[in-house]
Amino acid sequence: MKRFLVIGLGQFGSELARILHEKGAEVIAVDIKMDLVEDIKDSVTRAVCIDCTDEEALTALQLENIDAVIVAIAENREASILTTALLRELGIENIIARKSENLHGKILEKVGATRVISPEVNVAEQLARSLISPGLLEHIALPDGHTISQVEAREEFFDKTLIELDFRRNYGLIVVGIQRKKPIVSDTGEIVFDTKIISLPSATEAIKKNDILILVGMKNDIEAFLAKE
Repeated sequence: MKRFLVIGLGQFGSELARILHEKGAEVIAVDIKMDLVEDIKDSVTRAVCIDCTDEEALTALQLENIDAVIVAIAENREASILTTALLRELGIENIIARKSENLHGKILEKVGATRVISPEVNVAEQLARSLISPGLLEHIALPDGHTISQVEAREEFFDKTLIELDFRRNYGLIVVGIQRKKPIVSDTGEIVFDTKIISLPSATEAIKKNDILILVGMKNDIEAFLAKE
């Protein structure tokens, strides 16, 4: 089970925490305001009211084996910067921090954020999906309940044909395309990669390393497929 800490329970942080928990992750939700902690306590694994600019308070959360910390503090830029720096000092490797504007984002990167997001562009649902299923590159929902998803090919698929893998029978999915990077030599003698799209690949097409699969299927089937990563 993946473990996440979400710091800052405004609209974005609370929505993200709930979605991560609904997708099966262990989620610790934290805010300095008790009313926000109370609002979310039944929707996450654990909700805690602390000041995350306090190093001792952060340490007490026992963040060993945490997959990522999301600093979603919205109103207090100084608190988000200090919290991010403390998390880096504590050895957290994956810190995703919300920026309020570009300068704030640059400072967050300088003090240790591994990824800076703007919720206006990266909504909670998209971020939660990328945290739970890092192999999922793009996801488009269709009106009839089907989805189109771009997914990195897993190592276990390399050099196997589509007929061998039988996505329809094993996963309930259809491979409608393969995006493949082909190395070529440029005019200057450098090796560069040209992207090739194989539409409606034949059953004898073998999947290669670095291929991106374009899959169509029901949302539940896609999520079950990604859960096996």
